[in-house]
Amino acid sequence: MSVESRLRSALAHGDLAKRNKVYEEIYDTYRGLLYFVAAKFDLPLSLRDDAVADSFLAFFSYAKQEDVASIKSFLVKTMERKCLDALMQRKTEELEEDPKGEDEMGAFITDLKSLLSEADFDLLYDYVVWGYSSEEIARSRGLKPEAVRQRVKRIKAKVRSIMEV
Repeated sequence: MSVESRLRSALAHGDLAKRNKVYEEIYDTYRGLLYFVAAKFDLPLSLRDDAVADSFLAFFSYAKQEDVASIKSFLVKTMERKCLDALMQRKTEELEEDPKGEDEMGAFITDLKSLLSEADFDLLYDYVVWGYSSEEIARSRGLKPEAVRQRVKRIKAKVRSIMEV
C-alpha cells in the first residue's frame, strides 16, 4: 500500500495514531529531497530549515482538507515556492547565516553542490528530485539517453566517494 493510500485511510478513519505514523514516514521519506531542492536555490542553511519545516506544515494542513494526488509533487512545488519567498525576503532584509544551526543534510547538499559542476548538479536534481528517466532528461537536453545514463553513473560514483570521506 502506497504512502498516499495509507494517508487517505488514516484521514478517512480519523485514526490519530495511524495518521501521525504516516506523517512521520512522509517526513522521513521526503526530508532529504526538500533539502536538495533548497540547495538548488542557494538558500542559506538557516533558511533551508525553515523552508523545509514550512513545506511540511503546509502539506499536513492541506492533506487534512483535500486529497493529495502526489505527495512528492506537492512537497517539491511547495518547497520551491518557499525558497523563492525566502530569497525575495532576503533581498529586502540583510540576513546572516548562523553556522551553529547547520543541519547535516543541508551541509551535505551544500558540499555536494560545491563539488559538482552546475550541469551535473542540475542533472542529478532532475534525476533525483523529479524522478525523470534518462530518456526524459536526454530529450529535454538534446543528449543521447546512453550519455545521460553514463553521466548519472559518474555523478553517483562521485557522490559515493564524497560520502566515504
